[in-house]
Amino acid sequence: RIFFVACVGGEVVGWVHLKHPELEKLAHTAELTIGVLEEYRGHGIGSHLLERGLEWANSKGLEKIYNSVPASNEAAIEFLESRGWEVEAVREDHYKLDGTYLDEVMMATEI
Repeated sequence: RIFFVACVGGEVVGWVHLKHPELEKLAHTAELTIGVLEEYRGHGIGSHLLERGLEWANSKGLEKIYNSVPASNEAAIEFLESRGWEVEAVREDHYKLDGTYLDEVMMATEI
């Protein structure tokens, strides 16, 4: 696992986390999660964090990075798609948020 964070005035405002599976059959992959506090979005922080995470993954010889988000998180889906990520699958009613079932959008990119 590795975390990279973005700070403004000593406060963490964004992060990227990569989890590299220990299973040999998945050793070429990593799961990436990323987030930026709402008030700091639109300033390139997420793009920079994503780039840094992918650079790290590439330096480790990884080939495929994946991420899953609730279908309601249209901003995250658009963010990743605009950077070449593709939807690989949709798992229906996977999340339950505030009593409502939401689909999971499974995305990936090859590096």
